[in-house]
Amino acid sequence: MSQSDWKGPEFERVRSEIKTKLESIERDQGIRAVFSFGISELARLESTEETIGQIQRYLYINYLLIYHSRYEGLPAKVFKQLPDLATAILLSEGIKRETSRLGYLHGDIHLILSQIERTKGRQDEALWNQQLSCFFSARGPADREAFQSLSLGIQYLRSGYATLALAEFSQVKLDCLQPARRARLCLETHKALRLSGQFEKAESLPLADEVKCDSEFLEEWTFEKIWLGIQQGEPISTLIQSVRALRSFENPTFILETFLLTRAVRSRKDLKLFPTFISLKRVRSEVLKQEKALYTAASAIENAYNSDIPYLQRLDQIRSILTGSNVFRSVDNELLFRAAALRWLSRHSAPLFLPLVRKQYESLCLRLTDGKQKDVLGIVADITGRQEDMIKEIA
Repeated sequence: MSQSDWKGPEFERVRSEIKTKLESIERDQGIRAVFSFGISELARLESTEETIGQIQRYLYINYLLIYHSRYEGLPAKVFKQLPDLATAILLSEGIKRETSRLGYLHGDIHLILSQIERTKGRQDEALWNQQLSCFFSARGPADREAFQSLSLGIQYLRSGYATLALAEFSQVKLDCLQPARRARLCLETHKALRLSGQFEKAESLPLADEVKCDSEFLEEWTFEKIWLGIQQGEPISTLIQSVRALRSFENPTFILETFLLTRAVRSRKDLKLFPTFISLKRVRSEVLKQEKALYTAASAIENAYNSDIPYLQRLDQIRSILTGSNVFRSVDNELLFRAAALRWLSRHSAPLFLPLVRKQYESLCLRLTDGKQKDVLGIVADITGRQEDMIKEIA
């Protein structure tokens, strides 16, 4: 076998075999058995010098890291060693990172590492790994280049750089993306326009006719359009009615975002438009726990309004999320929680803590909008304005 086998049918055959084997072990024996088997196979193949054996080693590393990104089952020492081992395997096969047309194999490892860092809330590290993945994949096939641009744009947006995300999305060649990814590109472009304050452009952005979407995606697209309306001043009742529809009320993201929104807006009557978090947990607990970070955030906001819990304990729950690892899946989730926390502090006369939380919320809005808007969600301007007046009076 030669270097060409790393991109030929033999490579795909081995990939398919390993993937099928690991899925079978997961189904029959559980996740721990997957990690145990993968690690043992790496040890068994350690002395191999044949290309087929090196391909197997590389792919086992690839899948072990993918499983770790989902379940965190690798021992810390093993996890630390695997990326370097993958690099060594590829270099030993003559696959250089910067000049080889197979450099995307290096990039694939960094892509998985980016996903791992993102789930841990280390967004800067995730972004660097994503950029490295794109760099190593630059000489790869056109479909990989398109996918890398889409992935990098999504990570830019998650890190709060909406204009960089839009620039990356604009470079994606649609005909190089699968239909589902073309739909994702359209949705993420709309979200980046919305969160950067470019409402008119977002409003005029169509869902491309050639994009084939399932009902779940179309519901997400509808939800995104409703959010655009809210940021332009439409009542939140539209969103609440949509989420209360049968299918939407099974989507944990929709439910938890709507709950946080009702706790972030100014009107107290909006608190009564949507069930309390306790009520939601009672009937949707397993569904809601699928969104771990949002679930924790919503629980903290609900507890914050519970006067039976000591004030300092409630405050500490809010603080731990605001200052902890940023594990929210999307930047709009983070914005919503910060807005809801800001609203609670405003309602409970916390002049010592309010200015810092306000500045942190505004800082994220300014980053998203390139310095144009301090409240891109349009739901806490009454607080930011009042705080600025107070500062002027003190000055």
